[in-house]
Amino acid sequence: MSKPQQSVNGSYRSNRGPAAAAENHEAIIDAARTLFETTGVNVPMRAIAQRAQVSQGVLYRHFPNRTALAVAVFEHNFETIEEIASTHGPGTCARLWDWLLGCAVMDVGFVEVMVAARSEYDGQNRFLSLLNPCIDEAIKEGAVPRGFTPYHLVAGWRMAYGVAVTTPDKEKCLEFLRRTLTLPNLVELLRGEFEASPNS
Repeated sequence: MSKPQQSVNGSYRSNRGPAAAAENHEAIIDAARTLFETTGVNVPMRAIAQRAQVSQGVLYRHFPNRTALAVAVFEHNFETIEEIASTHGPGTCARLWDWLLGCAVMDVGFVEVMVAARSEYDGQNRFLSLLNPCIDEAIKEGAVPRGFTPYHLVAGWRMAYGVAVTTPDKEKCLEFLRRTLTLPNLVELLRGEFEASPNS
């Protein structure tokens, strides 16, 4: 007989059991994605389990630690970056930057993981490797000057994130950032940094 399991609202229902492992897996990822986006990646694991309506034991059977869960949740983000980067045409870097601004406001967990020094999660290297070809193309088309690097783009992303986490109205915040922190504006803001680079 399946063991009753407490749900988010405190009611009980039958555990979905081993036969529903795939369903549990997706429920956990969906719950984590929602909470990572709105609360950040350090949300308590028990809160994720409650939202997914599974026990913490079930959660840890699927994802032994927070890093493993983050890898699964953020795979969709990487797929989106890869899709944008693969367009290989004028404006690719600007489109990617616009998407990153959206993440800064609407997906705080992804930003936290990408800009934090998390040695147990290698997503940063993958992230930077996807930014490199976009910026190389942007330099060739004259959208950004020589010396502009993925690290400058990430610096701008940190700025956008700082604005986002201190602004209650997310829609207005995103409108503001897309109006004021365009890629050309970011270049001008950071020009002193990359013009001082020996590679510029």
